[in-house]
Amino acid sequence: GSTYPLLLSTRRKNVATQEIELTEETEGCLLQRYIIPPNFRWKLRWDILVGILIIYSVLIIPWRISFDIEPELVATVVDVLVDVIFGIDLVMCFRTAFVDADGTIDTVTWHIGRRYLRTWFTFDLLSTFPVDRFVEAITGQGGAEARALKMIRMVRLIRLLKLARMLKMGKLVQRIEDMLDLSPLTLRCINLGTKLTVMSHFLGCFWFFVSSHGDPDANQCESGLLECNPALLGTTWWEEINIKPDNKFDQYIASLYWAFTTMTTVGYGDIHPRSDRERVYAIVAMIFGATMFGYIIGSIAALAGQERGIEALTKKKLSLVRHFCQEQRVSENKVREVMKHYQFFYEERSPFNETALMMELPTWLRKKVAVHVHREAIAKLGIFAGPQQKGLENPLPDWFKCWAMRILEPQAVCPGEVIINAEESSPVQELFLVLEGECEAFYHRSMWRQRQTGGHSDTGGSADNPDMEVAAQSASTLSGTKAKTLLVFSPGCMFGLEHLTFQSQRHSVRCSKSGPCLLYVLRQSTMAEVQVSSPEMVKALQKAITNLMILQTRLRVPQKNLELRRTAR
Repeated sequence: GSTYPLLLSTRRKNVATQEIELTEETEGCLLQRYIIPPNFRWKLRWDILVGILIIYSVLIIPWRISFDIEPELVATVVDVLVDVIFGIDLVMCFRTAFVDADGTIDTVTWHIGRRYLRTWFTFDLLSTFPVDRFVEAITGQGGAEARALKMIRMVRLIRLLKLARMLKMGKLVQRIEDMLDLSPLTLRCINLGTKLTVMSHFLGCFWFFVSSHGDPDANQCESGLLECNPALLGTTWWEEINIKPDNKFDQYIASLYWAFTTMTTVGYGDIHPRSDRERVYAIVAMIFGATMFGYIIGSIAALAGQERGIEALTKKKLSLVRHFCQEQRVSENKVREVMKHYQFFYEERSPFNETALMMELPTWLRKKVAVHVHREAIAKLGIFAGPQQKGLENPLPDWFKCWAMRILEPQAVCPGEVIINAEESSPVQELFLVLEGECEAFYHRSMWRQRQTGGHSDTGGSADNPDMEVAAQSASTLSGTKAKTLLVFSPGCMFGLEHLTFQSQRHSVRCSKSGPCLLYVLRQSTMAEVQVSSPEMVKALQKAITNLMILQTRLRVPQKNLELRRTAR
């Protein structure tokens, strides 16, 4: 096949007629015309590289300007390389197509150029052209005269224009966020934390810049020191705490420390302004810093306190269930059991109309979404994770997982609650798959004494097995009658098939006292309904159930669980 098989709806200029036309092209066709598709994978990687260099510039430029750092040879080479890459990016922007208001990719060259000139060109040009290097070359390296040196220091402030490229980071950050599988709260906290750190870096750097670029010959009174002595020279805040002029690292750490304490309104007072220049800057820093910090704290508090749509809807539905139980005067114990079931139900089944939403998706996308939504259950349930599926594809196809999860019903059972009661006359109509917790197969003592050998068991081995004769005896009771535990079904196990097949089966099943137990239930009535419309799917599900039962019986999982419990005691 073609290297770039994806067809794109594009607007281009017809070479023969010189008219603008709409057509469909592949990414390869655009690249042959030296036009870069807007979502081209290599363009995204290039943008990430440019983004990293922008972050480097944001951090390094204020530090060098404020602390008067002369770059070494390696740093100079890196700076030149950054300028070159920024220049290449500027040229590439004139050849990068864009998506217009109609959703069509516009590849007309003069359309691209006009749009770029009206938007980001000025910012990119100012941040790319090395004005400071030209001025330094004209005035001489380092500047022998004081005027030349002062001019160079002022011209270096032009480097701050590189920070204008930060304005282009928004779109790149949005694309990266779309690629990351993180919650909105996590992304928002990362975003706000990054803003706080960058703001503190700026405030700290220029806090030192303001203090170190005053008049070195001014006395304390001229500099604005309170309770000054005109006979003494003015000092800066970092000289006051005994930081040496050549100790750049300590100067930066102290500046950053002051910025954070000022922004967070802590203000310990160990670092404070010593001149009018520093006080004015401190006032500005407190206004902007406190405002920024207040915005960040308010945003995090609002985001953390705001319930997501699904949480709010779930809480509303659970509230309706509770009010219904209270209206019907249901006992508090039963209310807790009902609430536990519905909490689990809405964890596994969205409170939204999931079926209607999923049916509106195309088939290929519906399968992927369903498998992702139910990925945790699919990883734990035995019919998906346990057996080697003989007669089925291995691993199981997405269509089977998607369809099976639609007909399985989540249920939550409280500790000690009976799931299958053998004493009831009504037949069992369900098959149970354990997701979490442990379920126990047990006999009442009276039934155990009356029971004849030769029964059946689908629960992972015959309940008439001699091993069961020495099974641990449970001290738990059910309706005042002592019971004997036969088998323990752990997550991934299945039970209930024996009761469906042999209605005379006499052992019961309950949730263990270490519960609750979270189950997925397959109803016989559901299977009967699906059998009419999709017999092939029912046949595949029956194979998966059979394979799980064979594996569970061969490995004797329920018996081994019981033996482990007995050993632990």
